[in-house]
Amino acid sequence: MTQRSPVTMFLLGLFTLGIYHIFWQAGTSGEMDARVADIPTTWMLTIPILNLIWVWNYCQGVATVTNGAMSGGTAFIIYLLAGSLTPSIFQSQFNKVPPQAPAAATESQ
Repeated sequence: MTQRSPVTMFLLGLFTLGIYHIFWQAGTSGEMDARVADIPTTWMLTIPILNLIWVWNYCQGVATVTNGAMSGGTAFIIYLLAGSLTPSIFQSQFNKVPPQAPAAATESQ
């Protein structure tokens, strides 16, 4: 997962009125998909009711990528209640995830 400063993320979200957080979610969902998560397309965020399904899948991806350091249920509750702090909280967990081995190295083993 890409290393980012949680404080900088909060400030960018504040100054861009949350637009940065939408791009951050799209980027991190792609990174989680590249690891092992199965998160639907980010376009689902724009459709009522389907956005909750997307958020649930995203939170399950957080649990998968962090190897259970943050459970999917906990991530979902944080997502719903923490507002603009949510990306900073999730990013602090992503920063603890070890780098992924290159694909060529894992295929040759």
